[in-house]
Amino acid sequence: MLRFYTDINNFYAPLYRRHRQARHDAISDPPLRVYDCGRKISKIQSLSGFPATKSFTWAPGVTLRLSAFLLCGTLSITAWCADLPFAENLLRDGKDASRAGKPIVALVSAADCHYCELLKDNVFIGMERDQRIILRELAMDNPLRLIDFDGNVTDHPDFTSKYGVFLTPTVLFLDGEGRPLADPLVGVSNIDFYLYYLEQKISQSQLKLNN
Repeated sequence: MLRFYTDINNFYAPLYRRHRQARHDAISDPPLRVYDCGRKISKIQSLSGFPATKSFTWAPGVTLRLSAFLLCGTLSITAWCADLPFAENLLRDGKDASRAGKPIVALVSAADCHYCELLKDNVFIGMERDQRIILRELAMDNPLRLIDFDGNVTDHPDFTSKYGVFLTPTVLFLDGEGRPLADPLVGVSNIDFYLYYLEQKISQSQLKLNN
């Protein structure tokens, strides 16, 4: 049985690595527009050697991303909006978090941060529907309007600087009043294990909320 799983891993691992590199090469191009989404999918298909299917939702100003999932030996490529919900009203989010007993998980990103996009495409995609947390994105280099936990009007760069965040990506784990529940996750040392580290921090935050 061990030999069987070893053979399966040896067979699929190179294919998965080749696909991930192809996806990285394709999404490293300028932001997609709806008319060249098919071209991007074709590019991934040609680079990876895998068949592709296309499905995406588009709206003006929305950045489309590409991702692929390997399941039971079948690979499909799907386009979707990978951007996380930006923080707009943390006073409201904080009240929701306190009422539900959830931590607020905030990804601090920057426009030129390759690893931020890598995390959004590989780790955080879909996590906005995770019922354990309230997930938000903070743009360290974009002066987006923000209502902080005290109800004061500020912007994203000013807010993140108050938490001592000067590197991206950084993930903050906060309670409903903006107090840290766990040490932030700073940088990406290994993308393959990042979800494990993230889950540890979420569990630590939940445990602190419940005590």
